[in-house]
Amino acid sequence: MERVRVVLAGLPRMLAEIVRRVLGEAPDLEVIDMSVNSDNLADSLEYHEADVLVTGLRPDQSIDQFASLLRAHPSLRIFALEGDGRRAVLYELQPHTVPLGDVSPEGLIDAIRSTARVRNG
Repeated sequence: MERVRVVLAGLPRMLAEIVRRVLGEAPDLEVIDMSVNSDNLADSLEYHEADVLVTGLRPDQSIDQFASLLRAHPSLRIFALEGDGRRAVLYELQPHTVPLGDVSPEGLIDAIRSTARVRNG
């Protein structure tokens, strides 16, 4: 059985310990690192080839802080626990399809430009 590799980061100490114990009861989940801070998070995810990151999310934080992690690790799933850990948000990259139908050369150029504008700005 392949195990899901989990990194815990940015959680209060007591919550991190609770999450570690809960996940430790699942035979297919493996907490591989708990000593991660924001300075070495990207390195830890890379080194451990993590599948999942469980982290804390304060009210003043947003998904933007996770964007670079998801771009660097597209298959990573991020579970952000809010407050005391009773609420969670899942962040992940998901491919999607937008049918363009018949497209002229100019239409293709316009479609490329419009998606580039959305992403860049």
